[in-house]
Amino acid sequence: MVRNINHGKSQHGMTYVFFLWFILIYGILLGSYIEMTSTQTKRIKEQDFIYTAELYVKALENYYKDKQILPTDIKQLLCDSSTYPCKRYLRKLYKDPLTQQSFIYIYDEQKQVIGVKTNTKGEITNAKLREKYQTTKYQQLDFKIAPKIVN
Repeated sequence: MVRNINHGKSQHGMTYVFFLWFILIYGILLGSYIEMTSTQTKRIKEQDFIYTAELYVKALENYYKDKQILPTDIKQLLCDSSTYPCKRYLRKLYKDPLTQQSFIYIYDEQKQVIGVKTNTKGEITNAKLREKYQTTKYQQLDFKIAPKIVN
């Protein structure tokens, strides 16, 4: 003989309610995790951008120290053919980590390369970078060779 156990009407559908709460909590946690990792990824790209832009500036400074003139073409930093063996100021033309495209090169009046900047639009995420460079927008970040070196 099988006895039918009656749990009462209050027990019906509780598993479904708990499952819905679980999905809701899981979705909230997943959303906050995705937001946190995307912000962290953006900060890492910003740091890579600063590092790469400073590589260009150091290469321009070293080129100027050796030649007493700045290059008219950025490719002159890759291989200085006037010396043997070829002197390299940059290993390769690095891409902008923020856009994965080439940097925008800054030229002076004599058509010499004096720096680089990015084509990225938007706000800088990292508060330390905003404070250090006194700007909140990528478009306002210019990495140029120091004026005291050229003069």
